[in-house]
Amino acid sequence: MTVLKRGVIAKALLEGTSAPVFTARMADRKLRWEFLGRPTPFPFKILDKLGQKAFAKEHGADVPATLAVFDAAEIAADKSALRSHLARCSSDFVLKPVHGYQNKQAFAVRGGAHDLLRNKSFDVNAAADVIAADDEFSSYMVEELLADERGDAAPSRLPVDFKFWCFGPTIAHVTIMVSRERRGEGYTVAVADCDESFTPQPTWCALPTSAESGLVELVPLPLKPLCWDHMVATARRLGAAVGAFARIDIYATPRGAVFGEFQLLFDLVDWNDRADAAIRTMWRGRDGAG
Repeated sequence: MTVLKRGVIAKALLEGTSAPVFTARMADRKLRWEFLGRPTPFPFKILDKLGQKAFAKEHGADVPATLAVFDAAEIAADKSALRSHLARCSSDFVLKPVHGYQNKQAFAVRGGAHDLLRNKSFDVNAAADVIAADDEFSSYMVEELLADERGDAAPSRLPVDFKFWCFGPTIAHVTIMVSRERRGEGYTVAVADCDESFTPQPTWCALPTSAESGLVELVPLPLKPLCWDHMVATARRLGAAVGAFARIDIYATPRGAVFGEFQLLFDLVDWNDRADAAIRTMWRGRDGAG
C-alpha cells in the first residue's frame, strides 16, 4: 500500500474518532496495525488463526486440533486436491482461511455431509471452486469441529460460542452466541449476555432489523456450562497473557473449555452504547490493559 493511500485511509479513520470511545480505540488500532504496519503487542499476526492457537496452547489452553493446512494456489491448480485433504480428516471439520474473518469462505461440516453455516448439504466441488477463485486469502486450514459439552442435541447447529470481553485478566462481559442460522440472504443470531458469574446482563449487541445485515434475537441464558469455572479461568489466563483489550472466544466441550480465537478488531456497528461505556470506563494505556 502506498504512503499516499495510507494517508487517505488514516485521515478517514481519524475523522470518525470524535464520537464513541469504542470507535476511537478501534480506529486507532486499525490505523496503527493494519494501515501503518506498526508492531502489535502480540507474537502472532492479528488474523493468524494458527498463530493464535499456538499462543493459546503455549499459555495452557486446550485448542481445536489442526487437521490440514494448504495453499489456495494448490486447489486452483488441481481442485481434486481439496477432496484428498479432507479424506485424511475427520468427518466433523471446519474449513476456513488461515487469516480469515467473519466466516468468509468458511465451511463448518458435520458428518462430512451438512454445512452448518449455510444449512445445506456440503459440496466439496463447490468449496473447491470458492477456494480456487479466492483472491483474498492465500492459505487454508482444516480443524476439528467442536461438539457442545452436553452433546449434540441439535446436530444441525453450530456449537455455542462464548465470547469473553477481557481487559487483561479482567472479564468485563460475556456475549453468548446461542445459535446462528441462515434465513434467506442473511443470518439470524440468537444472543444472550452474562457476567463471569453467569448472571444475566443487558446485551452489548446492537440490534439490526435488516435481514441483509443479520438479525439479532435476544434469548434467555442457555444452561450454565458444567465447565464454566474452567472457561472463566481460561479467559482470565489468556487475557493476562495477551495484555491488551481482546475478545476471547471459548467453547464448552465434553473435554472442558476449548479456545476458539482472539478478536482484536471489531465491526463497530455490531455493538451498542453499553459496550462503549465499558470501554470508556475500563480502558487503560494504549491498548486497553496497560
